[in-house]
Amino acid sequence: MGIGYLVAIAVSSVSLLVSLYTLYRVESLARRISRLISAASSEARVLKGFREAASKPRKRYIVFEVQSTREYSEKEVAKAIIGAAREVLGETGLVDSGLHLIAYYPERRIGILRVRNTYKYRALAILGLVRDIRGEKVRLVPLYTSGTLKKALKRAGVRKK
Repeated sequence: MGIGYLVAIAVSSVSLLVSLYTLYRVESLARRISRLISAASSEARVLKGFREAASKPRKRYIVFEVQSTREYSEKEVAKAIIGAAREVLGETGLVDSGLHLIAYYPERRIGILRVRNTYKYRALAILGLVRDIRGEKVRLVPLYTSGTLKKALKRAGVRKK
C-alpha cells in the first residue's frame, strides 16, 4: 500500500463526508420549507374560515299581497307565515332562513317578508302554502323580490316608516 492509495482513500472519505453533510443540510432545509408551507396554508385556511364567518348573510325582501275578503292584522299574517314555515322547514330551518315579516299594511293588504338569499325560493313556496288565516280562506301572492328594503318599500308603494 502506497501513499497514493492512502491519499485516494482520504480524498474519497472527505468527499463522502462532504456529500453526507450536504445531503443533511438539504434535507433539513426541505423540512423547514415544508413546515413553513404547512403553517402558511393552515393560516390561510383559518383566515378564509374567519372571513366566511365574518361576512353577513345576504337578504332578500319579498313583497306579497294578501288576497282575502277581510283585513288581517300584522300579527295574524306573521303567525300564519311562521306556522307554514315551521311546517316546511322545521325549527332549525326556520332559524337558519332568517324569515321575518318586516312590514304589513292592512289597508293595502301588502306585506314585506325578509329572508336569507339561500332560502328565497323556499320562502316563495311557503307563501303559496298559506291557505287560511283564522279559518278563513286566503292567498298570499308574491309580487316582487328585491335585495334592498328601500326598493321593496318603493315597489310596495309605501314610504319608509
